[in-house]
Amino acid sequence: MAYKTPAALYKMVPVEEALETVLSEVTAPKDSFWCPAGICFNHVLDEDVVAPLDIPDKPVSIVDGFAVVAGDPAKELEICGESRAGHVDEKIVVERGKCCYVTTGAALPRGADAVVMIEDTKKVEDTKKIEVGANVLAMSAGENVRQTGSDMAEGECILRKGKLLDGADVAMLNSLGISRVHVFGKPVCAVMSTGDEVVDAGARERGRHQIFDANRPALKACAERHCSSVVDLGIAGDTEGRLETLVEEALEDKVDVLVTSGGVSMGDADLVKPILEKRGKVHFGKVLMKPGKPLTFATIERDCGQKMLVFGLPGNPVSSYVTFNLVVVPALRKLAGWQKPLLKRLSAITADEIKMDPKRPEYHRVILSLPKAEAFAYSDPGASEASALALVAKSTGFQRSSRLLSLRDANALVEVPKGSGSIPAGSRVSCLLLPVSNATF
Repeated sequence: MAYKTPAALYKMVPVEEALETVLSEVTAPKDSFWCPAGICFNHVLDEDVVAPLDIPDKPVSIVDGFAVVAGDPAKELEICGESRAGHVDEKIVVERGKCCYVTTGAALPRGADAVVMIEDTKKVEDTKKIEVGANVLAMSAGENVRQTGSDMAEGECILRKGKLLDGADVAMLNSLGISRVHVFGKPVCAVMSTGDEVVDAGARERGRHQIFDANRPALKACAERHCSSVVDLGIAGDTEGRLETLVEEALEDKVDVLVTSGGVSMGDADLVKPILEKRGKVHFGKVLMKPGKPLTFATIERDCGQKMLVFGLPGNPVSSYVTFNLVVVPALRKLAGWQKPLLKRLSAITADEIKMDPKRPEYHRVILSLPKAEAFAYSDPGASEASALALVAKSTGFQRSSRLLSLRDANALVEVPKGSGSIPAGSRVSCLLLPVSNATF
């Protein structure tokens, strides 16, 4: 018996249109706030950052050695003191015929303008002298010296607004003594599963026809890197009242993005779409893609005028995972201040034949890799060997939307156009880089 549900009334929209619709509903990023520089990793800057001082703030030695006057013709130099990182004797003055022992990172004493490496010297026994031969005579001013501001100059813009901060940025900020930066906040996301057939892993009781919930834990893990917090709403089952209660709970908790899995297809127990129609506005309920056709997007307006974005993902675990990364992640990124929130598109060469679907474009899970290269190897520009460095896309095998093994080690999705036949091995294809994979090239 075929049940007539609201799902049957939705037109199928292309993925590009779906993404455009979703991102158009994110009218502004989250409010910015002052974040300690030590924990600003993976936040987006809401300001330009200008260096407040020079790094280094004085000339310092790059090596362990002796600070000298470059071009000094003397073959033996008298040691007039020492300068160590963090400890400098301001009374020391280096002139021709003299030198000062310095450690790496130590400030050059007055008068010195170069550093001769310790391995290019020899201590003269029973004296406070070193033998340098003609090494210092051949030196130029500034040799083995980091000049003031040569790493970062005072007033230089080191980070631009919109930059997604990484570990190197955290190091730069702290090296400049910057204790906090203005960054965009991250959204709050809530996840829940639907279906009477679903139970939590480790549940004490599991019916013969029930399955363990893979979607909610996976979606929670995927969302955490993009969100300030992820609320676990549990399993709603197939009860309309329970679903409505959890949606209201998400609204009250000021959740920015609600993600559900299951309950968006054509059956009489698929309740997500009707509830969203009743409570808010459903922007689309079918997407021309494989896997993930039942993907649903809605907005629910709060009394204050703010909207909660709601994504109804399909129940099959691969469909849920793919649609989350393809459509939900860009929304989370835009809310967090990303200027380019869409998944990065790369070009690759197929390692396998990939079948096309005559009705829908498909997102085929693959493992992108680079061929092995010899250490320090290179090719001249335009050399034919350069083509050997192209990324290779290897299929993860059988692509059924219930088969979680098709996600194992997958780090990209090949964009397979709809059509008859197959894409031959060795073809150049476009791939979308998955943001939540531990797989590496």
